[in-house]
Amino acid sequence: MTFNERYASLLDKCVTSLTTWKTFIQENLKEQEYDIEATKLRDITRQYCEIDNNFQRSGEAIKLVENAVSDPSQNYDIDAMYQENLLKQDIKDPTRNEIWQQICCDDVAVRVIKPKKQKNNEHYEEVNDSVMCSSSFSAPIDPISKRVIRKPLRNRKCKHVYDSQSIYDYIRQSGRKARCPYVGCKNNSLAPDHLQEDSQLEQRISQFLAQQETDSSGSDEDSD
Repeated sequence: MTFNERYASLLDKCVTSLTTWKTFIQENLKEQEYDIEATKLRDITRQYCEIDNNFQRSGEAIKLVENAVSDPSQNYDIDAMYQENLLKQDIKDPTRNEIWQQICCDDVAVRVIKPKKQKNNEHYEEVNDSVMCSSSFSAPIDPISKRVIRKPLRNRKCKHVYDSQSIYDYIRQSGRKARCPYVGCKNNSLAPDHLQEDSQLEQRISQFLAQQETDSSGSDEDSD
C-alpha cells in the first residue's frame, strides 16, 4: 500500500467516525448538550479539513519538485525547492473542503445550532427541524471536480449532491465500480438512475453566484 493509499484509508476512517458522531448528536441530544457537542464536532472537523488541505498542498509541491529534478548530474537543494513550491500553493478555506461540506453542511448551506428562542427570526428560515442563517449559504463543491456545483443532481440513496457533468463522466469511466465519491460515504453502488435533479438547490446556487458576481462588480468599481 502506497503512502497516499494509507492516507486515504485513514482519512476515510476519520470521516466515518465524524459521521457517526454527527448522527448520534442529531438523534440523541437536545438543547445544551446538543450545542456543546455540535460545537466540538465543528471544531474537530475544521482541524481534519486543515490537515487534508495541508496534505494536498504538500502533494502539489512535491509534484512540482519531481518535475523540476530532471538532470541527474545536477546537485539540487530538494528542501529549498520543496519549501519554495509549497509557498506557491494557495491556503484554502477549510470550510470549502469536501469533509466540511459532508459533515457540517446540509448540501445546501452551513448548518448552525438551533437556538432555544429566536425573537427576531427575519434572517432565519426553518429547514428540517434545524435553523440556518440565510446569509450563510455556501454553494456546494463537487467532490470530483472540486468546483462549485452549477447543475446539481442528488443521489436518491445517500442524498449527496454532485455536478451533473462530472458525475455522469465519472459513472461512464468507472462503470460498475462507480460509488459515491464523497469521502467516508458507505454507498458503494452508483448508477445514473440513482440521480435526480434538485431544482430548489439549483435556484439557490444561481442566486448565490449572481450575488457574488454583483459583489465582485461593485468591488471593482470602488477600486477604480
